[in-house]
Amino acid sequence: MSERGIDLPGVIVVAEPAIHELLASSAVPWFVQERQESVAAMWSGLSGGRLSANSRILVFTDAGPGEARAETARAVVAMAAAGAHVFVVAWDSAQIDGFKGAVDQAAMAQGLQPGSLSYHVLAAQLGGRAFLEGMQVALASEITFPPEFPTSIDRSLVRDPSSAPFAPLPPLTPPAAPPTLPTLGIGQPSGGVPAALTGASEELLSRPPLPGQVTITVTSSKGGSGKSTASLLLAASIARASRLGGRPLSVCLVDMDTRDGQ
Repeated sequence: MSERGIDLPGVIVVAEPAIHELLASSAVPWFVQERQESVAAMWSGLSGGRLSANSRILVFTDAGPGEARAETARAVVAMAAAGAHVFVVAWDSAQIDGFKGAVDQAAMAQGLQPGSLSYHVLAAQLGGRAFLEGMQVALASEITFPPEFPTSIDRSLVRDPSSAPFAPLPPLTPPAAPPTLPTLGIGQPSGGVPAALTGASEELLSRPPLPGQVTITVTSSKGGSGKSTASLLLAASIARASRLGGRPLSVCLVDMDTRDGQ
């Protein structure tokens, strides 16, 4: 990418500081973005535009058995299914089979065949050079790695115990009472609103928002600026976070672009 990595492959790191520092100092022509503390932070960064939606290389860490591993496995499945290059840092080789099992379960939950996705598990205990060489093999067709890595990568990779790369999602605060949705007068226009618009009546449009209802508008006067991508990621993030928090929300995504008959 030039100044901000626009022309280079984007790398998202959801792993320990040692991994992020290794990739950033490797002299490989890629754009290593700000380290993400958790999978939830990654989804938020993508939906909020802090991370490039065109990033094709993702590095996760296996936090061990539990919900953190399950959340990582779901992210691995989602990104691998989208065609990204996905790498997972294994700090304990004895846990690799357990992580692969979690990925298989996440794949089946999303209607995919276990073992059908391509991702790479790299052992951290082999050191920085071996870690980068493992990535080089997987990315050789897309990235030209330097003939020689800087000597600074010849070091042990130490997991920082003070970092918490995966924080569980906090439960969402429910409303005092679930709202009862009224019957909407769809298809019954009145007044001066043409029926061809959407079938909504003036009375419907004048109603106040329902309790808990939030409307988010993503807009730009420039075509190809990523409005649709940002909207899709934002809607998916809200639906995912609310489901994982135990309070699933209904999310409606509407494309208001009517140009060229769309």
